[in-house]
Amino acid sequence: MTTLEEIGKKYNTDKVDHGFLPFYEKALSPFRTNARRVLEIGIDKGCSLYMWAEYFPQAIIEGWDLKEFSPGTFGEGVATFVVNQSSRDSMQACLLNLGISPGRGYDIIIDDGSHRMWDQQITLGFLWKVLNPGGIFIVEDLHTSLPHNPCEWAGGGCFNDFSNSSLEALKRLRDSHCMYSQYMLGSEMSAIGMESASCEVVDVFGDGRHITSIITKVNSKTF
Repeated sequence: MTTLEEIGKKYNTDKVDHGFLPFYEKALSPFRTNARRVLEIGIDKGCSLYMWAEYFPQAIIEGWDLKEFSPGTFGEGVATFVVNQSSRDSMQACLLNLGISPGRGYDIIIDDGSHRMWDQQITLGFLWKVLNPGGIFIVEDLHTSLPHNPCEWAGGGCFNDFSNSSLEALKRLRDSHCMYSQYMLGSEMSAIGMESASCEVVDVFGDGRHITSIITKVNSKTF
């Protein structure tokens, strides 16, 4: 069976260059034939959407972006929507339009959007409720949490305290099952802390420039 990395190379996604795909496949392979709905935030040229559509042949693939794309741009089974991940109102409007709600949500969500730390944390906090039990939430490109990266990634400007970066927030979740973010609501932080089964953070090449994460939701409807 073709691997995720082989499919990624076929469609020239930059997730190959980052080295993310072998790490992802370990978590995503159990969903390959039974995922029903997959969301990726951030479309760019659509390379990853093509990849997900081939890897998850039974799933509806959705892409959210600030840019509008014509229906059918990325083939059958792939739908795109104009959504601003900085705005809970924008995300909620799209969810309502699609009939997405807790228990009737996404099996997998990938945030490859703006890479800005506040957007990453707002998006994780808000969309956690529509990640299905046992689902996977991926937050990519956490290198933007580090001081050596351009200031525009750093949550609104240059600052010295990176303790509330997305990277540090996810490390806390990994180590203590505790989520803290100044960009999330209290109810969102509590839900993630209680409902996360695991959080993995990996610096693929150990250079601080290719960092991603996988958060797995508890596979239970009793939480």
